[in-house]
Amino acid sequence: MSLKMTLILAVVTLVAAAPFAPIEEIHKPLPYSFGYKIKDKHGEQHREETGDGIGAVKGSYGFTDERGIHRQV
Repeated sequence: MSLKMTLILAVVTLVAAAPFAPIEEIHKPLPYSFGYKIKDKHGEQHREETGDGIGAVKGSYGFTDERGIHRQV
């Protein structure tokens, strides 16, 4: 009986100590689009971006400071 119990405890210990690696799910990219526009005492900021779902991303962003100088990228 003692041998059986020792064997069972050894198996349980080995199973519990086995390394666990979660399965990583890989999802396909989805098309998306977002943007924002903020205006405060320091000026105005904006950004627009779109992704086509296969890796191409397009967009722009810009800033207009309190003196009215605009920068667009």
